[in-house]
Formats: sequence, C-alpha cells, structure tokens
Amino acid sequence: MRNNERSPYYYFGSRTLRFRIPFMQGNDIKVLQELLNLLPDNIVSEPLVPDGVFGNTTRVAVKQFQAYFDLRIDGMAGPETFFALGHRTGPYATDGPVFSSRLIKPGSNGNDVTILQNRLGAFRKGYLNRPAGGKYDNFSQAAVRRFQHDFPDLNPDGIVGPQTYDALFIWAPLGGRTLRRARNGLDTYWLQWQLFILGYYNRPLHGYFDAATEKAVRSFQTDAILRIDGSVGPQTFLALGTSSPYPSSLYYY
Repeated sequence: MRNNERSPYYYFGSRTLRFRIPFMQGNDIKVLQELLNLLPDNIVSEPLVPDGVFGNTTRVAVKQFQAYFDLRIDGMAGPETFFALGHRTGPYATDGPVFSSRLIKPGSNGNDVTILQNRLGAFRKGYLNRPAGGKYDNFSQAAVRRFQHDFPDLNPDGIVGPQTYDALFIWAPLGGRTLRRARNGLDTYWLQWQLFILGYYNRPLHGYFDAATEKAVRSFQTDAILRIDGSVGPQTFLALGTSSPYPSSLYYY
C-alpha cells in the first residue's frame, strides 16, 4: 500500500476476522487485539502486539479465548466471539443499528445510542450521570465531548465516529449488552472487577456470570436502591460508574 493511501475503516463486528494469506488488516483487528489484551494470562496466555494484522499469534489468542468461554474453537472472530467480547452483532443485534455502524450525532435515536450511553455511564470516570434512554440528547453529547477530550487523538466534537468508537470499545468495555446469569465474557470479567473494587465481590475474576456474581450484583443493587433482579442493565451500569471510589463528582450537568 502506498504511504498516501488510507486503510478502509471496518466497524467492529462488520466482518468475520480470520487468519489467511495475505493477512487481514484493519482497525477492527486492532480493536480485537486490544480487547484480548485486557484479559489475564490464564485466559489469553501472551499479550498481542496491537498492529491491526490478523497473524497466527492473534489466531492462537482467539482460540484461547474461545476455549476458555466454551465457544466454538475455530480461531475466527464472528458474531458468537464478538458477543462474548461484549459486542452485539449479527443475530445478537436484531433490535436496531449495530453499535459503531453509523455516526451518532444530535438527533440520533436507537439501540446503538442506548449502548453508547451504557458504556459512558458504566465507565469509571462517570462521564454520564443519567441512565440510558436511547436518544442522543444534549447530556449525551456533553458526555461524549468529555470522553473525547481525555484522548489527544480524538476531536472533541460530540459526534461519535470511527475513532471515537474504537476508543470506546477499548476503554469502556462494559455496557455493550445486558449481563445476567450465563452471560459470560470479557464484559462480565470487568463487571466482576468493578464489583471487587466497590467491595461487593471477593471471588476470583474469571468472566463467568455465576451465582456468586449474581449475588454480588443483587447486593450492589440493594445498596444503590435499584430494582433487585441480579441482571445488569442501564440503571445498574450507571450506578456502577458513579459509585465510590470512582470520582462521580468530577462532572456536573
């Protein structure tokens, strides 16, 4: 590729990622590599170089992830693997635009906006201080601007485009789907981590939404005066992101 040519943008989950010759390349592969690097070495044994190239080391890491979470072990990242990474696409996303598949800007509505709001709400810095509603309003735009402002490579314009999406996947991995019993994966691992930090979960972090995880969620919901159902949706995501010890008072609306 000539130096003045730009690689095409592939929104995460828009294609099956696999090992082939010539190697697949793209920003979506870099996101995949960064997400796999968030997991401990008992799940993915070696950290990946996030170079956006799907080589053999990335294939091995995908297989390890699939084996650990009892997925089909084929070394390819498709809808089932994306789902376990906390991203709904293909048959898992039939209720509106896939998150990252379009620009989100003032006037946007839909399930992808809800996911954006959940990710911002659950983020440890408390970018958003109200639960997801699916409408990209002034509060959501202000939260996006604050998120963008924290990353030098992003333009703080309040519009959610390719670079902002990729940063959200990597830095805000919680909020891409409702979590409940048997919903296992990367986002459940980070749910357990946040519950651990908040003092509600004292078991090993393993990414399986089991009875102990549900018990911790219910205990947190009780203290946060939320509906106590053991599942993690918009209200619980928001409470996780704005609860001590996170600096929820950092932003005001």
